Amino acid sequence: MLVALIVSETKDLLDKIAVVEEDFNMPRGVESRRHSQNKLSYYWSSDVNPENLSQHLKYAKMGGFRHIMMYYPSFVTNLGNYELNRWIYPNGEEDLSDMLKDIEKEGIVPGFHFLHTHIARNSDYVTPIPDHRLNMLRYFTLAEALRIDDTEIYIEQNPVECTMADHTRVLKIGTELISYEGFTITQPYKFFGCKRGIDNTTINSQPKGYIFGLLDVTEFGGSSIYIDQNTDLQDEIANKIADIYNLGFKSIYFDGSEGVNDPFWFHIASAQYKIFKRLDPQPIFTEGAAKTHFSWHMLSGGNAFDVFDPKTMKEDARKWPGEQAPRMQEDFTRINFGWLGYFSPDGKSAGTQPDMLEYVTSRAAAWDCPVSMQSNLQVFKEHPRTVDNLEVLRRWEDVRTQNWLTNQQKKMLQNYDQEHILLINEYKKYELQPYEQIKKVARGSKEIRAFVFERNEDLYVVYWHVSGNSNLKLVLDRTDVELFETFGVKKEVVTENDGSIIIPLSNRHFLKARNITKKELINAFVNAEFIN
Repeated sequence: MLVALIVSETKDLLDKIAVVEEDFNMPRGVESRRHSQNKLSYYWSSDVNPENLSQHLKYAKMGGFRHIMMYYPSFVTNLGNYELNRWIYPNGEEDLSDMLKDIEKEGIVPGFHFLHTHIARNSDYVTPIPDHRLNMLRYFTLAEALRIDDTEIYIEQNPVECTMADHTRVLKIGTELISYEGFTITQPYKFFGCKRGIDNTTINSQPKGYIFGLLDVTEFGGSSIYIDQNTDLQDEIANKIADIYNLGFKSIYFDGSEGVNDPFWFHIASAQYKIFKRLDPQPIFTEGAAKTHFSWHMLSGGNAFDVFDPKTMKEDARKWPGEQAPRMQEDFTRINFGWLGYFSPDGKSAGTQPDMLEYVTSRAAAWDCPVSMQSNLQVFKEHPRTVDNLEVLRRWEDVRTQNWLTNQQKKMLQNYDQEHILLINEYKKYELQPYEQIKKVARGSKEIRAFVFERNEDLYVVYWHVSGNSNLKLVLDRTDVELFETFGVKKEVVTENDGSIIIPLSNRHFLKARNITKKELINAFVNAEFIN
């Protein structure tokens, strides 16, 4: 075991750690953390393939993404076999390698997201004969011989606290997997309501005294089984994962890292390292679902927070990644502020809107952290505000790439109670402004979102329709306002006979106002009327 004691000033610590990593041929955690692309966001997909690649690249570039993270179902048949899907990739590795090259030609880094501790229940490791290296949670001894047609299994030990979660009640006895409905916790102990030979496994009989186990089935719908980390099965899977990664991937996500048996402090990092050491080249950056001490040298990014509901996205970002980011920064590690789902507006929700993405990605940028967008080609196409949504992300990705934010601006963005908008002004330069939402626009309509801010001593409102197109009537003097879709390019404002104005209501627009107070401007939007 290697133990290194480093005593230095904080500003020199990473340099010292880098020397240790190099001297002992460890994963280059310092190098990864210092890579310029480590803080950039990524576009995530579970269905990218050669047929739809151009569509995914279109949206990825609209969002300014420099990374694309591909979930294993995009090309692999199942966890365990790790065989390429020949229906989609008829030439196997050659087709996948060519697709990765096409992605890199667009200036986008391809990444591989896998569940390395999981074995799919439809893999060759499970059916027709389950592998002996699958993990067991508990062991039992047959109190009576098990016959071919038995539906009750008598045991010597008390099965109290065995799992009763749906799809996870599975016993592994010899060549067979058996599900159970329940068990008794008074003698005679038994599992009852047993279904034999599930998952197309081979039904067998076993003598009294035979020892068998409660299978460690994952809690996520029971679709996979955890590996026994005290065997060489993780090494075997590591070879398969590395063979795929080495076709041209450049980053990875260690999902399922928490799915290991005790001792966790060892097996979490050990399972990761068994894969990491086989990767060529070393990933630009690595994220994972769990980490222990040695994981620091592999995981330059921490856990990606899971999908937030649009209704609570800002609150959740403040509560979870917003709280964790400063703690991780003390460890020289950035987090991912979220696998941001993409949702269409419907009767129950506004869906994903520009201000939501602006809030989450700006808070992430405050800590030099990224976000990730879960792609959905159909929703991208259907959502009326996709162009605006992706433009928000594109601007912030450009800001990350340019290192545009000053330390003072980052500090400002770390105030989670104040929202901000990133503008492109009349001079085609970025401009960061605080803004606040106007509540109950058009007498409480849920179809409009509007925010007010001040710049150059003038008032502005950025506003849009969440799901369609219309017009908005405001009681404002035409001579006091200007309308822009892009700063520097004015749009027409229609004047009504009663002196009010009509402005278009669709994608994001900016209304500039002068000679009125902020309160008067807000009231004009609160009392606005829809005009078809």
